[in-house]
Amino acid sequence: RPAVVVLLAMMAAEGTSVLRNVYVINRGYEDLAERLNSVGAQIEIFRDI
Repeated sequence: RPAVVVLLAMMAAEGTSVLRNVYVINRGYEDLAERLNSVGAQIEIFRDI
């Protein structure tokens, strides 16, 4: 899944990254951000209205 590859690359990069339109990731991987945070990632989810 290309979107997950982009997410992993962003996690490896220095600084802050923003990934928008993560519908594909949410559809294919249940609670991915929470699971990655549990092993040391720093992912914050924003919900646009």
